[in-house]
Amino acid sequence: MKKTIGKRKNRNLYSAPGTITYTGTPKNHSVIIHHLNYDQDTFLEKDHDSKNKISFEINQGQDNVSWYDIRGIHDTDLLGALGEAFKIHPLALEKVADPKQRPSFEEYDRGVLLIAKAMWWNETSKSVNVEQVGIYFREGLVISFQENESDLFDAVRKRIKEGTGRVRKKGADYLAFALLDSLSDRYFPVVDPLEETVTQMEEELLKEPTQRIKEEIHRLRKQVYLIRRNTNPIKEALNRLEQSETEFIKEENLVFFRSLREQFTFISENVESTKVMLESLQELFMSEVGMRMNTIMKILTIISAVFIPLTFLAGVYGMNFDTMPGTKHPQGFYILMAVLLVILLIQIWMLKKQKWF
Repeated sequence: MKKTIGKRKNRNLYSAPGTITYTGTPKNHSVIIHHLNYDQDTFLEKDHDSKNKISFEINQGQDNVSWYDIRGIHDTDLLGALGEAFKIHPLALEKVADPKQRPSFEEYDRGVLLIAKAMWWNETSKSVNVEQVGIYFREGLVISFQENESDLFDAVRKRIKEGTGRVRKKGADYLAFALLDSLSDRYFPVVDPLEETVTQMEEELLKEPTQRIKEEIHRLRKQVYLIRRNTNPIKEALNRLEQSETEFIKEENLVFFRSLREQFTFISENVESTKVMLESLQELFMSEVGMRMNTIMKILTIISAVFIPLTFLAGVYGMNFDTMPGTKHPQGFYILMAVLLVILLIQIWMLKKQKWF
């Protein structure tokens, strides 16, 4: 779903804290619920639909992890049922139901919540699409909330099914890291095309600063602003996570979240670099337009300087006076033309000596 920058509509205003109200674009489709239950040796997968009655449960086991992937946050009754079943704090569910939330990390008595943004590059519209993702987890339980019905975590799910990597051997906190890490991988195909587009625009700009390039610079600046607005808060959230003393994140897994913060820092630096490039590009555009205007004014000034004395002499001899010298001379016209030509050549020589052209 494409976001509009700066518009804050449908906010959950004047409601009591913890009221679950969906504030996004109205939707009618049912919510897809994918349930994975696994440990190092066993694996169980189920698909549910919000139109059917669902029984939420956690299979007990020392290393058992239950992962509920909720694809769609518009069904507030379903979110309320999840809150009842897993004792999720109402403030956490309120944040989940609001797709305009800033990326953040929140601690609650029975779990922690990470709000992040998924991004992808829309090649057709040449713009960035954004989707909110919430990840709630505690010991043995992970619930991911996707704003849309698309599957953002297919790669993680595949690793769990095939038993590859660490995810089957680690707990719920590592699964939360893996989900967030899969979101970070989607940022690079967004930032890289922007850098390439800016570089290409710079080459076009040096050839000819057109109105289309000016509009493109403005459009790309809005896209970069959107990315910055959603990447910088994730760094802050991960920094808070590292400094927290929550019991739901094992000490041994903090290193993975630290690595993830460094990755988002790298992404943020690339975005800042693109922002600076766009600002330089805008200055270059104004400079090129100014230089072209100066060139035009210079040419007009040269033409005016050349023709002013010629026009003066032609005007003088164009006056209807009988006593003007040379008007009765049989070769007067040719003499005047010769004088005008000499003056023209002298002016051209003087302008060339001054390096005006």
